[in-house]
Amino acid sequence: MNTHLYEEIRSIEDIINEKKNKVNDNISTEDEYTRLMKKEDAVLNILDDMKKQKDNNDDVKNYFTTAPIHVIIFKTFNTIMRIINEVSNQDDLYQVVDLFLKKDNLIYVGIAFVIFSFLLMFISL
Repeated sequence: MNTHLYEEIRSIEDIINEKKNKVNDNISTEDEYTRLMKKEDAVLNILDDMKKQKDNNDDVKNYFTTAPIHVIIFKTFNTIMRIINEVSNQDDLYQVVDLFLKKDNLIYVGIAFVIFSFLLMFISL
C-alpha cells in the first residue's frame, strides 16, 4: 500500500520539477494539470485509507480498554469456541497457527491462557 503512495508522490514531484523526459512537449498545460490532479487524488485517497485504518485500530484499542469485564469475558469465550470449531476443520498445522495469531483473536487467546492458568493454579491449591 505504501509503495503506491511513494510512486504517486515521485510522479507528482517529476511533474512539479518539470522533468519532461516522459512528457511529450505537445501536451498542453491543461493536460499536465489534469494528470497532476489525478495523481494528487490518488495520493489523497491512499492517505485517507491509511488514516481510516489507523483510526479503526485506535477505536478497537479504545473499545477493549473501556469495555466492561463481562463483555470481555463473553467475547473471549465466544472467540475461543469459534477457534476450536475452526481448528477441528483444519488439517494443516500452519493454518491452525494462523487462526490463533489473527489480529482479532490474539488478545482473546491471551486472555483465555490467563484464565486457564488461574484455573490451574486454583486446582493445584
